[in-house]
Amino acid sequence: ARIYRCFPGRCKGGAGIGQCEGGKMGPVCALCVEGWALTGGGANCEECDAGAANAVRVAVAAILLIAFLVVWYYAAWKAFIYGDSEPAPEVESIAEGTGCIGRAVAHVSRLWDQLIYYFLRSHYLAYLKVFISFWQVITTLRVNIRIAWPKELMRLWSLTASLRLSILDIPGTGCLMREYKYTDVLLAYTLVTVLVTVLFGIPTVYMIAVGQKKAAKFDRVFNSFCFSSTFWMFLTYPTMCMVVISTFRCQEVQDEWYLSSDFREHCSWKEPGSLLFIWGLGSTLVIPLGVPALMWWVLRNWRGAGMGHPKK
Repeated sequence: ARIYRCFPGRCKGGAGIGQCEGGKMGPVCALCVEGWALTGGGANCEECDAGAANAVRVAVAAILLIAFLVVWYYAAWKAFIYGDSEPAPEVESIAEGTGCIGRAVAHVSRLWDQLIYYFLRSHYLAYLKVFISFWQVITTLRVNIRIAWPKELMRLWSLTASLRLSILDIPGTGCLMREYKYTDVLLAYTLVTVLVTVLFGIPTVYMIAVGQKKAAKFDRVFNSFCFSSTFWMFLTYPTMCMVVISTFRCQEVQDEWYLSSDFREHCSWKEPGSLLFIWGLGSTLVIPLGVPALMWWVLRNWRGAGMGHPKK
């Protein structure tokens, strides 16, 4: 007889050996029964309501779209529209003259500008980057070291999954994404990351295309693009590396090889002609290997060693 180890929290122990916990099924209890979805980073299965999931999916998509448009404006278009100057007084007067909503928007906009100005020029941004990097690395332990982590720690990791842009780990999102397999997740992560970077660069590319590279505001527009794209790369890189490398993490059960991250798909390197393998291999060359090589090239050619300030 061959005995296989279940992922922590998926199988019953003791007298219930060989049986799955509630809502789980399949090889080593790695799948969810019909109408259920993996949640909490794949540790649990939750029952789904199809009607509610569709409504929530639309609401989440709308919220994410609005949030992205706001970030896109501040990260790319504000420097392009205003250059080195602040919004013209007539612009604010128009907003304030549209009633209570317009005055509220103008007031919030001014407060937001002051907050961003203070935050970017203080040392708190460096602290935030260090904290996010540290937490992103810590949360990968749940995936790379499959042991029975304390439930409180697993819950904390799920609640803070947004810090590493792990949408599937955020509580309540499992039902929204249950129709999508790991290939879809890999495509979404890689394509969205590139698309956002391209959108950040549209104002800069436009100014170059129309011959405004020597315009007074070009430096501010280009610097805004560099900061936004670099921060976006910094924020997404750890999660992107984990998603891409997980494409090749497989487990054998009863002479069948499955993808450890999604037992609905077979092992990628057992099917070298599959989209999962080809896209995963290309993404590995571009992201885990390509991004550090790009940063090295940028620092080397832009004399990064001379950009530092001597310590006092």
